[in-house]
This record gives sequence, C-alpha cells and structure tokens, in this order.
Amino acid sequence: MPWWKRTSPEEEQLRVQAQQEAEASLHSLQAGGLPTQAKRRLSEETAAGHPLFSSDLSTKEFALTRREGYRPLSQVMGSSIYHVGWQYTWSYPRYTNAYELTTVTNAHQHAAQLALGRLEQEAPLFPRPFLSDLSGQEFWTLLQAGYFPAGLVTGYCSYCVSTGWEVNQIMRSWSNQEIGPYSEAVYTARNLAMNRLAAMARSFHAVGVVGMHIGFNKGENEYERENDPTTYRDLFINFSVVGTAIVSRRPDHVIPSPKPTLAFTDLRSGRSDKTRELTIRE
Repeated sequence: MPWWKRTSPEEEQLRVQAQQEAEASLHSLQAGGLPTQAKRRLSEETAAGHPLFSSDLSTKEFALTRREGYRPLSQVMGSSIYHVGWQYTWSYPRYTNAYELTTVTNAHQHAAQLALGRLEQEAPLFPRPFLSDLSGQEFWTLLQAGYFPAGLVTGYCSYCVSTGWEVNQIMRSWSNQEIGPYSEAVYTARNLAMNRLAAMARSFHAVGVVGMHIGFNKGENEYERENDPTTYRDLFINFSVVGTAIVSRRPDHVIPSPKPTLAFTDLRSGRSDKTRELTIRE
C-alpha cells in the first residue's frame, strides 16, 4: 500500500472500536436486546437527569397527562427487521386446501414481540413500564373510568386457500354465488388472530382490550400448468390485531356521569374572541 494511503494508529483504533461495537450490537440484538448506540443514548439521558424531554404528545394530551401526574421523559422506540423462512404451500390441488401459513404467522408474531420488548427496554425508569397504543385523551379517559393499561397485546394470522376445479366451477358460473372457502378462510384467520390476542390479554390478567387496530389484506395468485385446462388459485389472507389490555384499578369504582357543556365565544370589540365553557346543571 502506498505510504500516502496508510491509516494512522488513531484511525485504526477507531475502526477496531467501531467493529467491536457493531459485533456487540449484533449479539445484543440476537438476544432480543438493544443495540449499543441505544444503550449509550439511554445512559446519557439518565446521567443528565432528563433536563429536556422530547415527545409526540399534542398540547392537549400533554396537559391531560400532566394533570394525572405523568411527566414526559423521552421518546423511545423498538424495531425488528425479520427474514421469513421457507413456507410450504399446496401446488396444483384438485380439491380445495385451506391452511395457516405458520412460518409467516410466527415470523410476524415474533418480530412484533422483539420490537415491543425493545420498546419496553428503552423505558426502564419504572419497575415495569406499561405499553399502550392510547392517545393522551384516551389514557386520561381510561383513568377516569377506573381502568389502567396493562400492556400491548397482538394477534396475527397468515392464511392460504389453494383451489382447483371446485372454485373454477363457481368462477365460470353465470349466476351470483358466494365463494364459500374464501369466506370461511377470512373467518378462520380472524378467529386465530383474535384468540392469540385474547391469550396475551389473559397473561396480563386483563379484563378487556381497548383501542383495537385491525388490519386485513388479501391477494389472489393464479397459475396454470402445461396440458391442464384448470386455472389454479391461491388466496392469501393476512389478519392482524393490536390493542391495549386493561385492568380494573378498583372494583368499586363508579364512572362519573358526563356533564353537558356549552362553549361561548365573545365577539364584542376588545374581547379578543375569548371562549368560555359553561356546564349545564340538571
């Protein structure tokens, strides 16, 4: 190597340190932990006593959560990029075959748990911080109703229906007909995903799940083979559910009745369009 391209001892030391840090991050991620940079950032924030916080709370959300005694500290994150392994599917079936794509389902579920686990690890200021997908207003309302978030719960299912001549007969018909195997597959995928979400909620001893987000998508793949007039079809269904499991704070809690209010805006000169809310008493 020419002398003008040789690295200095300092540059070589930095390269070795970067390589060691990358290897340590990889080992930590493989164990379900946080990368080295995230650990360093959390240590720096803790040492600084969180003098300045960042948050994605709106102004109203911030005001409501502070009213309940909660103080924003910092934004945290959790992520997982996952490779899905080999998944067997039926090819050229004569009769309809419906089955779960367990490899895909397990990959989705595991990736979600890794991401949520890292999110929880980035918020270690409490013995066990709770995770939720609620807005500040929803969280405040939940507290007023006597409940508390226990954790985020998820349920996933990837499902496939491989069809042959049976569905072709329906497709060729001139009359309106339901494709029964497809409809049944949607119900089955939903049931499997919801059962997994319910199982996670029971592990938190939750009384229910709120703030549900339901994701559903489907796609059909058509294919043929040589010297075969049959058109084969695979219907792929992905069903996902995410929600916040909740527990009751007090069994004797009484939810206060809502009080109707009217908002008045003063439009007189010099009043600066001031707005007041008046509570209507019965």
